[in-house]
Amino acid sequence: MCSSDPNKSTRALALARSDFTIDYKQMLGKGTAGGVFGGILHNHSQISSPSLQGVSVAIKAIESKRSNGNADIYLEQMLTEVDMFQSIPKHKNIIHVFGFCSPSPTECFLIMELCTGGSLLEFLTKNRYRNSGDMAKGLRRSANLLGTMWKEYSNRDLLKFACDVACGVEYQEQLRIVHGDLACRNILLSGDGT
Repeated sequence: MCSSDPNKSTRALALARSDFTIDYKQMLGKGTAGGVFGGILHNHSQISSPSLQGVSVAIKAIESKRSNGNADIYLEQMLTEVDMFQSIPKHKNIIHVFGFCSPSPTECFLIMELCTGGSLLEFLTKNRYRNSGDMAKGLRRSANLLGTMWKEYSNRDLLKFACDVACGVEYQEQLRIVHGDLACRNILLSGDGT
């Protein structure tokens, strides 16, 4: 059974636009109403250590100029997402949301933990082995060709991904939250591949 310390509950806080910087050249993902970009979170109360000031984050941006005239719908969806994240205590298998910012009626930003390992879909696609030989051998060859952080993955490692996903979903179920779009493209890996 998965568990999280309920005393470590953190809520997404309203941030000022000056609390973070977006790097629009570092697109991490793209959606119909905007995109997810790399950025830096500056001097924020949820960053407890001074050594972490200026932490790298992912920033989901909804801007009317990028939303093809549907900004109201997308902004409402983003605010619903913010409300949902505020109700989730911190858990190792769920993305941590630092806060949100809505500097105008036509823009909204969700500032969250940066998972440098990319999506599970990217991992499975990039590391797909090309023949019917040993799976670990194929994954090792793919990782070496791509120059990724992954050296080698066994069936046990892939099973760990499945267990981590199940743990996060079980935790959400305990909170009476339904993910609604559970797919490999929405499962993010940390830099160490977990």
